[in-house]
Amino acid sequence: FAVGTRAGRSRFDGPVAVDGVDCGRGRVARVSGRLDATLTPAFDGWRGFAQLASGAAEAQGWRARQLRLQLDFAGTAAATGGTARLAAFDIGGPSGTARRLDVAGRYDVGAHGADAMPDGRRGLPELPEPGWRFEGRASVAGALPDGGLPRLAGGAGTPVAPLLAALDKVSAEASR
Repeated sequence: FAVGTRAGRSRFDGPVAVDGVDCGRGRVARVSGRLDATLTPAFDGWRGFAQLASGAAEAQGWRARQLRLQLDFAGTAAATGGTARLAAFDIGGPSGTARRLDVAGRYDVGAHGADAMPDGRRGLPELPEPGWRFEGRASVAGALPDGGLPRLAGGAGTPVAPLLAALDKVSAEASR
């Protein structure tokens, strides 16, 4: 990990790794990656990016084999924002499974992000909390609702029977 100063700005650049993160409602195993952050001369602002990957993650009945996060940030304790891209792999939960989930967009955390939570802990506020904003897109690949896809059976003896059988086969293969 490199630490340096240029024009009164402190910079931290290098690999980061922790065995895991447990925040009560969720857990993430083996987080590692790279952080590049620069602080203002008065240490009251920051700018940088992080590229992180994890092992297994779980929260509120959902689990993923791996997470990958790319995050850039700029701001102060009063307000920080940037862009985020999160990919989750081999996801399962109460309502189904998916091979991959991608979420990307712009985030902003207002003054509440630096305040203590109501129970006195420090950190980011519970969602949804005034002061949070995220605008972005999500996509899912290989999604399968709990109980599987509905079967496209029926139409026996009609001209649509072969079409329904072919659609049923294709949708079953696509969900694997």
